[in-house]
Amino acid sequence: LSKIVKDLDQLNRIEEIQRLNISPFDLGTLLKDVVAALEIQAESKSIKITLSGEQIQLQGDRDRLNQVFYNLVLNALNYSNPNANIEIRWKQTSDTAQIIIKDEGIGIPEKDIPYIFDRFYRVDNARDRIRGGSGIGLTIVKRFIEAHKGSIKVVSEENKGTTFTITLPLQSS
Repeated sequence: LSKIVKDLDQLNRIEEIQRLNISPFDLGTLLKDVVAALEIQAESKSIKITLSGEQIQLQGDRDRLNQVFYNLVLNALNYSNPNANIEIRWKQTSDTAQIIIKDEGIGIPEKDIPYIFDRFYRVDNARDRIRGGSGIGLTIVKRFIEAHKGSIKVVSEENKGTTFTITLPLQSS
């Protein structure tokens, strides 16, 4: 219950965003920090997380983007079976950074994909209760990405895995 209250408070703050705290930072370093913070969870399930990408200097709110990637990688860990792999890749296009987070998890049913970013939506309430989900994490992810003028797409296949692709402008306005 306290986690849900905390998530709701965070969501309310997101909806009241007036300004991002924009500063330059290295995207690869941020992603490596996220993986390091989740190392114990990955090791407990014998999940291997691989990182690959070029050096990209991004202008954005590092703390909020940290939360975006933390939520996505944590979901990948929570919904992957033991001994699975999670792949995190990033690359730069002419004016954007593209980040791909791909897991070998349980996947998302096709009928549910249009709703996964909706507040309180959970694909399977029983499974999420076991894993501790509140149905707010992906809403927070999408709001922070949109606040950065970015986009997020998802492709998923049940029992095969899910891939999130995030596109962020190199310079936030």
